[in-house]
Amino acid sequence: LHLLNNALKFTSQGSIQFGLERVDENGNFYFYVKDTGIGISKDKQEFIFDSFRMGDDTHTRQYQGIGVGLFICKNLIHLLGGDIKLESTENEGARFSFYLPLQRNKTHFIS
Repeated sequence: LHLLNNALKFTSQGSIQFGLERVDENGNFYFYVKDTGIGISKDKQEFIFDSFRMGDDTHTRQYQGIGVGLFICKNLIHLLGGDIKLESTENEGARFSFYLPLQRNKTHFIS
């Protein structure tokens, strides 16, 4: 949900896409959130998942937040055994993709 909220916050025009991309032979579920928003510059991508860091960390920034959302997303995904990655070009949008390994139990899926 946080990835979708970010996409909405940073996309004033264009489109937002999200969904299940695929399920591989090992039972890993691959999801994505893609937008045509402001994007993230290459120099900011190396720390965008760190706590209390934002793409625009100036005092005059336009967007609200304290910079923990992507940090929390990354850590939750890692706790569930998955991983997340970012592909972005400044002023063209961003694509966050992540996978979660789900193991089949006798009656239901567990993570």
